[in-house]
Amino acid sequence: VGQPFDIAAYSADRATLAAWYRAQGFIDAEVRAALEPEKGGVRVRFLVDPGPQPRVGDTRIAQTGRTRESLIERSLTLGEGDPVKPDALSESRERLWELGLFRSVEVTAEPRPEDDTVRDLQVSLVDRPDVSVEFGLRYTTAGEGGAAGGPPSTPEGGQFQVAGAIEFNDPL
Repeated sequence: VGQPFDIAAYSADRATLAAWYRAQGFIDAEVRAALEPEKGGVRVRFLVDPGPQPRVGDTRIAQTGRTRESLIERSLTLGEGDPVKPDALSESRERLWELGLFRSVEVTAEPRPEDDTVRDLQVSLVDRPDVSVEFGLRYTTAGEGGAAGGPPSTPEGGQFQVAGAIEFNDPL
């Protein structure tokens, strides 16, 4: 109040309001603003249409491995009836990833066609293998073939190089 009108602050406030509503689970929130001239200045009004706040319905778990579903469910921060919040989806993804059991983790809220107030959680996981083995083999030749005017590389000075690695991913 009493300050000059600042269009950048006006836009930032509108965006902040919209972000706050979306963070609370109002995915389709719309924020409009009205500028009303008055004596000595302008009155700013923000009009918010929050729309529906979808809630979690069913949870579907799709995985390629043998991880117990109870372990996966305990790692989720959303349960049936909770509002679908982007932060909670991200936290669920992070908690599943930190278990160290999965190569890929995806947690999404899928809309139900018949009811826009319910989203079903879809948890898609790809397990890491218990053991990963990597190996490599190459043949190199000795010589100064890379130097301009030097002698070329010859097969007589060649050698095989072998490398390997084993990684055990089972946390127990």
